[in-house]
Amino acid sequence: RCEECEFPAESINDLVYHMYEFHPLNENMVKCNHCSDTFTTKGDLMTHRKEVHTENVEPCIHFNEGKCDFGDKCWFSHDSQSTESCHEYKCNICHEKFKIKSAFMRHRKAKHSESVPGCKNEINGSCHHGSQNCWFRHYE
Repeated sequence: RCEECEFPAESINDLVYHMYEFHPLNENMVKCNHCSDTFTTKGDLMTHRKEVHTENVEPCIHFNEGKCDFGDKCWFSHDSQSTESCHEYKCNICHEKFKIKSAFMRHRKAKHSESVPGCKNEINGSCHHGSQNCWFRHYE
């Protein structure tokens, strides 16, 4: 579990990715795609999006399945109309469907590695995931 937001990570790899993506250690500002506001963390951005740009908030896949542990603190929409059309990730090679992006990305790397782009961060030595956990191809 994440100590900052109680995210229930399924593995240490999921927690590492979650921390890197949602609780960055550096001072890089995160910009809202819908207005000119900037934020110090992705969590602040997601809260802003949910409060200010409600029509652009993606549906919560866990709420749709009756399993969201975050309640009102969830960054995604719990609106029943938006969750009915919950986004699916479809593999364009084998056409398998996924409800969770991380599952789709792991599938793509495991089953269709030749079509996975190279990791841009590996080139400059800044990939924090390593070749096993990164969603993109490493050339190690």
